Amino acid sequence: ARFWITHNIIDFVNDNGITIVSTQEATTTEEVFVTDNIIRNMVLTGIYFGSDGQALTTNMTTRKIVVARNIISGDWGGSCIQFTGSTTSQDIQINDNMCILEGMTRTPQVGISITRQDISVTAAENVTVARNTLVRRNAATYAVADMNISSAGAGFTDLHILDNMMPDATI
Repeated sequence: ARFWITHNIIDFVNDNGITIVSTQEATTTEEVFVTDNIIRNMVLTGIYFGSDGQALTTNMTTRKIVVARNIISGDWGGSCIQFTGSTTSQDIQINDNMCILEGMTRTPQVGISITRQDISVTAAENVTVARNTLVRRNAATYAVADMNISSAGAGFTDLHILDNMMPDATI
């Protein structure tokens, strides 16, 4: 089954703007399209997807996820976009999004974050992060980096980081 979250305006959110996760073992999240949304003034993260937690989400699969053409702005304390890869992660696209960090009341961690679970045993396959723009307007610098790609687990194969624009960035 396909799942679309598209053309929404989400403002003044107490946690994440959009969250797509499973907290159950042996589940599959696939064919999810998060496109053309406007998310403003969230407390933590604009778009969060993948696995939620570590030990509770073994044998999870996340595949065929598209996060594209979203505009995310505000003074967040987490990330603009966060993907936490599950045990099996395939065909993930984070493309053509605009992240605008504004204000200095929170300590933002990262612009776009791609991480893997500590328990992942297979490499994430075909992950693309392309043509995203990360801008800071009168804002603090990120505590970690503008873009963070990390894995304590099995890592990545076919990871493509292409044509992203991050003025004054740390990666």
